[in-house]
Amino acid sequence: MKIICDNCKHFMRDKINTAAGIGMCGHPKRTDRVGFYPLEQHRCRAHEPTNSSEISSKLVGEPKA
Repeated sequence: MKIICDNCKHFMRDKINTAAGIGMCGHPKRTDRVGFYPLEQHRCRAHEPTNSSEISSKLVGEPKA
């Protein structure tokens, strides 16, 4: 399943462009500190939504094989 960082509690937003600027993952087990855009879709096992009502609108499922 692919997610977006926009609604993850670990996402640290860019201070200059908080809405769309590249941010970082602040999960304690993530050491690479790779940058992500808030609406960029990617795989992440550490994703934790900030609000359960946002899950259905923010998670993007992969097509079934």
